Amino acid sequence: MITILLIILVLMVIGSVPAWTYSREWGYRPNGGLGSGARDCLDSFPDGTHRKRIGAVLMLAVLMAGCTHQDTEKTKQQAEKATEKIKEEAKEAAKQSKAALEGVKQGLETPDKPVNVNSASRSKLQSLPGVDEETADRIIAGRPYQTRNQLLAKGAVSPEEFKDIKDKILVK
Repeated sequence: MITILLIILVLMVIGSVPAWTYSREWGYRPNGGLGSGARDCLDSFPDGTHRKRIGAVLMLAVLMAGCTHQDTEKTKQQAEKATEKIKEEAKEAAKQSKAALEGVKQGLETPDKPVNVNSASRSKLQSLPGVDEETADRIIAGRPYQTRNQLLAKGAVSPEEFKDIKDKILVK
């Protein structure tokens, strides 16, 4: 942004300065003007022209500085929003990863063969998904079972727990 401002400034100054010539006698000087120095150069213009150009350059500089400040603030706000969004997504990804890890853990702990609820030990019952120590104790206390559905009827497991284990248990 500053580069663009400098280029515009240089082009405006070049456009406002008349062509210069060199002579051994007088050195560098603007065409059609006498004397030397910036004051003589500016005086060679029609009345007020140099003031208008300098005013235009100053206004442009102020405008560009204001736009640059707004763009910086807007960029900061966008960066902050993006950072917050990334943090939220990272938290959600961590939750999902934890849930996936729990699922894998339960899958690894689940036995391949169905568990006989009438003869299984507490630790074997706890290897079923969703069965904790308390639930295993309730299953053991409700023995004997004639069918799998009696686990529900006797209140040993909740309907949600039964749904998770019904295909992994048997009754003998």
